[in-house]
Amino acid sequence: MEPGGWQVDLPDAECFMYFVAHLHRLFGQGRTLYVEGRLDDEVLALYQRHPAAEPRAVSPVLRHPATQRVHVAMGMGLSRPMNRLAARKTFAAMGEVMLVYSPERVWMDGRSLSERRVQFSAELGEAALRRFAGGLMRGVVTRLEA
Repeated sequence: MEPGGWQVDLPDAECFMYFVAHLHRLFGQGRTLYVEGRLDDEVLALYQRHPAAEPRAVSPVLRHPATQRVHVAMGMGLSRPMNRLAARKTFAAMGEVMLVYSPERVWMDGRSLSERRVQFSAELGEAALRRFAGGLMRGVVTRLEA
């Protein structure tokens, strides 16, 4: 991620469904979701049905040999089924690490997702991130120093 940007802390985010729904609302389609973790079989099957057209190289975060890594095309075909799974799966079952990227930049760095903390590109506006973190997620948005 570039210097500066935003951090969203989600200490009270119990249900991953809200995170996923807000993620799709914030980014829409045309970006790639990179996921690492020991993924639930049903979750992995969904991700594999929506492969990214042009995945870019991403340095692995998790070093465990059983870690699965997938690049997923974000869009309407993914959002609804992912929301349904997220309503009954844990954060870890959906992905221990998540990044959202496009060819020109990383938009979201979720390497600390297990700690309920994510960082966002400075290109995203504060109002959009407050909407993302609002409601039942009860997130806290903080501007990071450049």
